[in-house]
Amino acid sequence: MSGILDLLFPRVCYGCHRPGSYLCPRCSSLLTVQSFSPSQPDASLYGHLSLFAYKSSLKKLIHDLKYHFLSDSIEIIGQLIANSITSDFPHFLSDWKNNNYCLTPVPLHPLKRNWRGFNQSDLIAKNFTTKLGLKYTPDLLFRTHYTKPQVKQLKKSDRFSNVAGVFSVNPKYLLTLPKNIIIFDDVFTTGSTIKAAAKTLKEKGVDTIIGLTLAG
Repeated sequence: MSGILDLLFPRVCYGCHRPGSYLCPRCSSLLTVQSFSPSQPDASLYGHLSLFAYKSSLKKLIHDLKYHFLSDSIEIIGQLIANSITSDFPHFLSDWKNNNYCLTPVPLHPLKRNWRGFNQSDLIAKNFTTKLGLKYTPDLLFRTHYTKPQVKQLKKSDRFSNVAGVFSVNPKYLLTLPKNIIIFDDVFTTGSTIKAAAKTLKEKGVDTIIGLTLAG
């Protein structure tokens, strides 16, 4: 598979087109770093952190990962996230470790996962949580209903209703749910997906839920 991907998507930087990596160190350093956005006090989601702006080279890289199955870009993306959290948000990393936060990805419906062959949020999260030493539980949530793609087919006003009630907590964790959870997804637009997942967890007694995304 890697040989085929190298032919279709040669390892050149998505920013400057230099060979060797999908995102070279120089272009990585030029990505626009975001800041933490708190939610309303009564919201299930405490707030969310989108590490980088969803544009230009990073937007193209995420697109090819999701829709052209560029799975060998996972390592560079995972390292990008680990580097950003370590250097730009060390206080968050310290807090997450000190307060036993558990990170879980937004799950795909089995039909979509089978079609794509992987859940990109799961693969990315597994990569960077290993690098950062964060607790990772990939199967904490699952989707009970198949939904239309949020960005491609729906207006912003329809995205919340599209994902309302589609998540459930894995029964094997109901008695041992962590008190503090980070929900990871690749992209944050309206936040409807992460907010729906947070609502499901909050209803089961989780204290603090933070959204974390690669871009937004």
